[in-house]
Amino acid sequence: MVVDIDMLVPKTHLLRKIEKVMDYDWLYEKLEPYYCHDNCPHPRIDRQKKEA
Repeated sequence: MVVDIDMLVPKTHLLRKIEKVMDYDWLYEKLEPYYCHDNCPHPRIDRQKKEA
């Protein structure tokens, strides 16, 4: 079962507006060591690459 966040969160939702102006690169760098890089049952979803 695939869940599409874009379908669940309205286009006018406050969090979408915040996401457009925030830079989360620093957060991705801090969390990188905690991502599973191999042997994971589910691949992580890289939000930035998905939108690019």
